[in-house]
Amino acid sequence: MLRTYADIIDKLGQPQWWDDNGCPRYCEFTPDACGVYDNVVALIEIACQDCDRRFRVVVSYDRLQLHRLAEQGKAHGHPVFPDAEDIRAFHFGDPPPHGCIGDTMNCDTYRVLEFWQKPEKGWGDWERAPEYEVSYAHGQPWNRQHEQPTTVGAVRGSAKNPS
Repeated sequence: MLRTYADIIDKLGQPQWWDDNGCPRYCEFTPDACGVYDNVVALIEIACQDCDRRFRVVVSYDRLQLHRLAEQGKAHGHPVFPDAEDIRAFHFGDPPPHGCIGDTMNCDTYRVLEFWQKPEKGWGDWERAPEYEVSYAHGQPWNRQHEQPTTVGAVRGSAKNPS
């Protein structure tokens, strides 16, 4: 369960997105607004399992975390990045607190809205990787595979202007 930021939200209103620590963010989403050491950043649309409230959240990884994930993926015979069948390591976990029993439940994933990565050396400009921007038609429950999803491709949203 994440921390509540009700005092901030009460003063500023609903955020445009939430960072990977569950902190509300009010600026337009950009990977530069995430961690300085991050090498991969995904803006993901999730929903509360109980009330189906939608949130735009970020999942990010630095180089060391990516290396560890890749090793785990090799050991288990699957890739790390999301694809049309599975959100993989980019599952968010509990949704941001919003006053329902779902605060303590894992979320369902609906879309990878934006996927960004830095060049392999880990420095330089962010590059968008639309091949990892996928949509799960009925949401992908955290604990099981669901129906075959589709690639978002040219249909994208942003934190400020959802599609």
